[in-house]
Amino acid sequence: MTGKPAVRVYVTHIHSDHLFGASAFDAAALRVGAGLPEDLKRRGEDIAAAMYRAVGDWMRGTSVPAPYVVAQDGAEDVGGRRFRHIALSGHTSVDLCLFEETSGLLFAGDLVFLDRAATTPDADLDKWRASLDALAGVPHRLLVPGHGPVEPGGRGIAQTRRWLDMIEARVGEGFGQGFDVFEMSEVPLPDRTDAIAVARYEYQRLVQHLLPGVEANLAGAFMDGAQIRYALFENAWMQDCRGRPLDWQADKPVREEYPAAKQKNFEAAHPRQK
Repeated sequence: MTGKPAVRVYVTHIHSDHLFGASAFDAAALRVGAGLPEDLKRRGEDIAAAMYRAVGDWMRGTSVPAPYVVAQDGAEDVGGRRFRHIALSGHTSVDLCLFEETSGLLFAGDLVFLDRAATTPDADLDKWRASLDALAGVPHRLLVPGHGPVEPGGRGIAQTRRWLDMIEARVGEGFGQGFDVFEMSEVPLPDRTDAIAVARYEYQRLVQHLLPGVEANLAGAFMDGAQIRYALFENAWMQDCRGRPLDWQADKPVREEYPAAKQKNFEAAHPRQK
């Protein structure tokens, strides 16, 4: 054998497992989507600090990898195979997917979860759905999801879309009925989610990811001013985002304005669906 085998490490998005795993490889082999280096400048050290707090000494010696090579539009030949770069977004602001043209293998990254609930800490659901449409149009033979089994066809794309639609509807409807964050975290999920790993856990996490955006977008449609103020009072973590400290006495008139009889039986209004 002469020379070294061709190696490419594609960092599909900015989440910590991808970033710090890539740091084990030579920087010249790393490929990222356009926009990710800028994201790293803004958030890389914060992500590293969060991981140090989470896992302690296991992170010793780990740093944010740099520099990267930005994957350009088009395709790249690696080890006798041709990989088409597909620049998308939605799961994060930069989601890089790959399509190996000869074998028809589509690497969808974390835009597709199969039999495992999708995560949403940096999600834009509308862009995510548009990206799923784009992936569905790629003539693949096998799809490699970010999490879950490799399969032919589009089951992972369809399942991810159903999950996104379901969680957005549940959070929006719960907000419209005046549910606090704890009540919203316990709303029933469709029966089909029983076969999806960590569905309840991820749903409870995503309530906190999605609720601020739902509140901003839907407040005018669902709630009057007094109800909005009460919702901010009930959800302390949302108030912290707005820099207003909790004040039980000052907020007492607001609490008394809020209708005493709010709909509690979410399950009756939204029965479990097959």
